[in-house]
Amino acid sequence: VSAWRWIVDGPPPDFVGQVWGIRGEFGILPLAGNRTYAFAGAQRGESLAHFADWPEPVSQLVANADPARIIENELLEIRTPKLLTRGKVALIGDAAHAMRPHLGLGAALAIEDAVTLAAYADDLAGYTKARRHRVRTVQWISRQMSTVVMPDNRSLAAVRDVVVRLTPDILALSVFGVINRWRPKPIERH
Repeated sequence: VSAWRWIVDGPPPDFVGQVWGIRGEFGILPLAGNRTYAFAGAQRGESLAHFADWPEPVSQLVANADPARIIENELLEIRTPKLLTRGKVALIGDAAHAMRPHLGLGAALAIEDAVTLAAYADDLAGYTKARRHRVRTVQWISRQMSTVVMPDNRSLAAVRDVVVRLTPDILALSVFGVINRWRPKPIERH
């Protein structure tokens, strides 16, 4: 997945939020000081030009982007290593389980890792065991969200749009219930 981020000077558009399309997604957030933060993500092989003919305000934000201020990255998703520790070194956050940003959980998972690592400070092998299932579940959900957000063709996008409109909010939010149910292991005090 390719990703672009930039800031456009000037008042934010009337629409703020995300636009899902075919092979891409686009986000618009207002910033202080009469500026707008824009981000785009597209399946591999697409460029920022992919968004040039999307509905307003997307096409305008792309047209107004200063190429010198655009940050472009290829997003990587890595498998969780078999071991998250070696000796006295432990991997946390994206170093241990980089994934697509569709759930916006990068920092939260790093904090979970740190809290879990503190609880298993005397049992680093236990840290790996405690984190693997959780991380794999969240990675799987993130991968599925990517498929929903950026389908390959018009037919899949049309199905997505109908399903999203017909899915009750409570059902859609139940996916996040799986994510939000994490609780830390109590740290044992000696």
